Amino acid sequence: MLQQNEIRALKILYMLLETDGFLTISKIAKHFGLSKRTIQTDLEKLEKLISVLGISDEVQVEKKSGCGIRADIKSDNTELIKRKIKIMCNSVSGQKDNEYEDYEHKNYIRHIETLRMLINSTDELTIQFLADQFYVSKSVVLKDLEWINIWLSKFHLKVYKRQHRGICIVGPEKNRRNALVEFHTLSSYENVDGLNMKDNIAFNSADYRINEKKYSKMKKIYPKVNIEKISDIIRNAEKEFDFFMPDEHYESLFMHLLIGIDRILKGSNVDEEDGILYEQFGETQMQVAEYIASQIEKEFATVMPRAERAYICMHLMGSELYNVSDEADASGVVSSIPMSVKDLANDLIDYIGKLLSYDFKGDTMLLFGLLFHLKTSVYRLKNNFSFKSFDDSLVKLQYPKVYQAVFTADVLYERHCKVLLTADEIMAITLHFSLAMERIKHKNKVIFVSNGGVASNVSICESIKRLFPDINIVDICNQYQLGLKDESEFDFIIANIPIKHHAKPVIKVSYNLERSEIEEIERHIYAGAGAKRCKPHMEQNPVKTLSFEISPKNEEELFAKAAEMIQNDPTCMELLGNVKPEIRRSGKEIILGDTMWMKVMVKKAGVFFAANFKLNPSIISGNENVQNACIFFVSEEGSDFYASSMQEILKVTI
Repeated sequence: MLQQNEIRALKILYMLLETDGFLTISKIAKHFGLSKRTIQTDLEKLEKLISVLGISDEVQVEKKSGCGIRADIKSDNTELIKRKIKIMCNSVSGQKDNEYEDYEHKNYIRHIETLRMLINSTDELTIQFLADQFYVSKSVVLKDLEWINIWLSKFHLKVYKRQHRGICIVGPEKNRRNALVEFHTLSSYENVDGLNMKDNIAFNSADYRINEKKYSKMKKIYPKVNIEKISDIIRNAEKEFDFFMPDEHYESLFMHLLIGIDRILKGSNVDEEDGILYEQFGETQMQVAEYIASQIEKEFATVMPRAERAYICMHLMGSELYNVSDEADASGVVSSIPMSVKDLANDLIDYIGKLLSYDFKGDTMLLFGLLFHLKTSVYRLKNNFSFKSFDDSLVKLQYPKVYQAVFTADVLYERHCKVLLTADEIMAITLHFSLAMERIKHKNKVIFVSNGGVASNVSICESIKRLFPDINIVDICNQYQLGLKDESEFDFIIANIPIKHHAKPVIKVSYNLERSEIEEIERHIYAGAGAKRCKPHMEQNPVKTLSFEISPKNEEELFAKAAEMIQNDPTCMELLGNVKPEIRRSGKEIILGDTMWMKVMVKKAGVFFAANFKLNPSIISGNENVQNACIFFVSEEGSDFYASSMQEILKVTI
């Protein structure tokens, strides 16, 4: 009998067959009222189901980054395929599937709506009030609060219940704002249509730097704040001080001001004694922040304390790069970056390169990008200030190995800058290194020129690609066809005949690919200041991976039970030198796919192994379904040992 997610997968295929072009994961998730992560899990079942239906030769699911997915139909039997899907769906569960999905959807909407009311409220809400809002019992509300408490815990917030009074969220105002930023970027929240708000909201075309859907959603969530005024204030500041904020920084400042104004109007200000030194920012940043703050005070009839002005400065720090007019200015900005940040950038380049088998040391684009990013982000991390402005699920999906490598770089942040690595920072650094890797792929587009037979030409090209994975042979042609090619299509030419080209370099090779010819290609690919692939480091020792099965009810129980199982396992304790490890929820874990990854540093020398826990049943973390938990155990010793250990662990876990 089919499982619920398999039935949904078939329904998704039916949707694709009825759609011309691509469908985004968001649209599909919205249709079913579920998270994007759930839909992605369902899609993994499709290949097997297509085979079971016996239609593998007739239809395939095509995925395209930035577009979504579509059904690639290779026959004219679309109606027959749709009939097979209907028969298969109807034969297993009938209405039960719809009832199950509706129940799951309502639960999720209730969790989100309850969280929204609590996190935005300055008053205590009673259990009875929440029960009345959703026509459920008090016991259901208490279950919802368990989910909310787990979600809030990563921001060091919690639900507090006062007897005979009500419930509220307690914790520092700064943490509450960080939670609000995360709440607005929950990957599934944008798909929830159950909020009781008006949808007919006009989009201000002047706000082209903010997605229309996000802009409209913010207007629905904050109906009492005039959002257009905030947009005008930021744009007027740009004109007044002659600078420009790119989309990411603009949106982040916009979100901060929106949340801040709403909280201030409700009487909740950031503590003036929170350790932020307003005077340490640049004079221009302080002038811009003062202008923005004074305009907000005028437009919203309120008072912006110094701490709020400091936060505005923090957002403006990241825009310096985009106002640099020449090389001398760039050098001046770099000279202002603290040495600890420069050391962190260089160590990240070296460390991430080792784990991914890339040499990034010659990539000045990467170095400058990291320097300018870290100058701002380290300051934010020191002040526990969130900067997240978009969903990171796509980053995880496209670059899982890079994402996990950056996750293990937390030791560098602590060593150089005494700050803790956050999920937002992992996402940003992953994008920097992923762009560097993409630059390599773009740079090595090659045309192979030969007057030989097609079979021999394909054979030599396959040999070249095996030797050089970074080479993309975009075409094979003869010397006469070469003149018809657009020069923008390739970077250089490899030929086994003597030819010359007026604009592009030519490397001549034989069919046997002599050693000297291979070295010549290698010199050409890796010449200059770009990043390059390098040979993986020699394996030091096989990674020992221990397996367990565990049945926790939530994340807190997962950490507690994992620690207990490890302490009672003789093999684990022997590997750890009989020192009990401290395994606790500290916010240092990440989720990739359906697996939660954690890292524990141990005192015994020479330790590196992994413990994998299969969760039965799975648990929900935030809005993601977790079926496995993997814990890395690594010694607190030299950086070379740590890097090589992590490289071996990543080989067996990705």
